[in-house]
Amino acid sequence: MSTRLAHVRSRLLRPGTSLLVIAIFLAIGWIFEGIAALAQSVMADRSVGARIFFIISGTISLVAGLVVALFPRDSLELLTRFGGILLVIIGIAEVIAAVMARRLTATR
Repeated sequence: MSTRLAHVRSRLLRPGTSLLVIAIFLAIGWIFEGIAALAQSVMADRSVGARIFFIISGTISLVAGLVVALFPRDSLELLTRFGGILLVIIGIAEVIAAVMARRLTATR
């Protein structure tokens, strides 16, 4: 009994397996989002600009979902790096905004 429990625990707690599951859910979500946007662009009475936006958005989501589904590990690595870079940029922007706000209140 304990060996079976240890086997299940080792399967659930493996970071590689967990990350693969996250990548699969991300891919499924993007694929469904892309299909929904494409369906919305076809079915809804919208202006030409909105229709083009839904077509482009749906196509990008669908392609991104397929890429993540086909290359889950590489996609997660790229998304992690991209997200990290964005968080650093956002942090720098927040520090600059705080310094500017402090200067603005100090001069009043």
